[in-house]
Amino acid sequence: MESTAQPATGASPARECSLTDLPDDVVLEVLQRLAVKDVLTCRLVSKRMGELALAPFVWNRRRIELGRRSDCAVLRLAPCLASMVFGDGDNLRQRLRCRHLYTSSCAVRRLAITLDSMHYGGSFLAPYAARLVKRQASLGRLKTLVLRIHVNDDALSDQDISNFFETVVFARGVEDLAIMAHFGPESEPIIRSSALRRNVSPSTMRKLNCHAEEVELVSYLRSMLTIHAATMETVELRISPRSIDNFEEDLTPESTLTARLFTGMPNLCQLNCQLISGLEALASCKSLTILTLSLDKYMQRGEKGALKLLREAHHLREVTLECRDARRDDFYSWYEKRQPCSEDFYLDLVRALASSGKSQVEKLTIYSFRWSGYFRLKQALIPLLAQSLCLLPALKKLELDGDMDLEELLHSISPATAPNLRCLGLRHTHVDDWVPQGVPKDATRALLLVNPALHLRLDHCRIPRCQKCKLDWLHSDSARKSESLFLFSHPEAQCPWTDYHTPWKNWKDLWGDRVFSYFTEDPRDPHYSLAYNVTEI
Repeated sequence: MESTAQPATGASPARECSLTDLPDDVVLEVLQRLAVKDVLTCRLVSKRMGELALAPFVWNRRRIELGRRSDCAVLRLAPCLASMVFGDGDNLRQRLRCRHLYTSSCAVRRLAITLDSMHYGGSFLAPYAARLVKRQASLGRLKTLVLRIHVNDDALSDQDISNFFETVVFARGVEDLAIMAHFGPESEPIIRSSALRRNVSPSTMRKLNCHAEEVELVSYLRSMLTIHAATMETVELRISPRSIDNFEEDLTPESTLTARLFTGMPNLCQLNCQLISGLEALASCKSLTILTLSLDKYMQRGEKGALKLLREAHHLREVTLECRDARRDDFYSWYEKRQPCSEDFYLDLVRALASSGKSQVEKLTIYSFRWSGYFRLKQALIPLLAQSLCLLPALKKLELDGDMDLEELLHSISPATAPNLRCLGLRHTHVDDWVPQGVPKDATRALLLVNPALHLRLDHCRIPRCQKCKLDWLHSDSARKSESLFLFSHPEAQCPWTDYHTPWKNWKDLWGDRVFSYFTEDPRDPHYSLAYNVTEI
């Protein structure tokens, strides 16, 4: 028998809610999470949905890799994008002739361009890339430009490559430029300064990051630093030693390199470079607070300038010394013609920093990559640091490699010798071949009890129960999965340094904005860390 039950008097039947019934702000949130194809389809539902589907809020976090079938529709309809990638798509050649690529009003904030002659032909892509840069710069939203360039010698003769670089130099509105370039070993500089002087461009660049292996970008870099000197705040130059010679010889006299470029930047606050000549001139650059020196074993022309800079630059707040050796075989024949820096020079840099006792450095980082004098430097560095702590009264963070005997340093740290020290960070602690001699458990506990405000950070401790490690209490299942371990002895609620007690960290927060964060769409995956109070273990 069929039921004859009826709804109660006054009750209305349940009604399904469609997307069109939602308020605009909710619809925008939904559309922002849909795939591009679905958003374009929703545009055809109604006039209201069509307007909402093309709202900037729906598109301002999306990225596009040129080479897909939907590119043309996106470029024609989307008002803006977060990022555009040029040069990586499988079907890029077929899409390059799309007129919307060079006439679109779709403004992107970040543009990544790859010119690789091994795959698509750097010379072939260069004119298209130049047109794209010019168009996006004219729209006024482009702020970050990332260039990956790998071009063979035979492509360098093409005028299109030079035109592309000139377009980049004068791209209006770009604030952040990152370059990773490699050219043939016998090539010449591809941009001549005489050609660049004919153009006038307003200064907009705030950050320049360049990793180049050869000498082709000499004039380009010089022009970039000169044109944007008024607004430049952060500069990172990593150029091969052979290119450094060419870079400095192109400016005569060579000792005026830094004086002409870096000291002419009134807003320069962060510099990352090698031992180039004229570093002593930066002692008068009061805006410079963060300095990173990459100390290649065979670079010696900037030794005196670097020592004088560290002795006199009391305005520095963060100093990083990266001691490294040559890594490319094709450099070795050239290196043999030069005398290497002595191992004592690296120690002299630390002595120079602490010599006056007036240093205001709050963070000191020393990383020593392996080379012939690696272990000798390690053995001499710890006693020197132990003696220098009292001469660095403002020091709050000290970061070192963990693969050395640190017991002497641990015993030297006290509220009297390092009153402001809040974090001692150790890198490469227990990673594969980098298993250290061990950080004694007793010394570690004593360090933190004597210095109740101090935090000890051990990074990359993931080997289960190392034979040489005495910190067995750290090798739990959860600890093995972590990349950082923070140890402390004070009540967590009373500590203002909350970053050292947070279980989830971001790699960028821990180690700074490295070059790989430019050449990937997003920063690295979240960095997982654990925090332990040694008084509770």
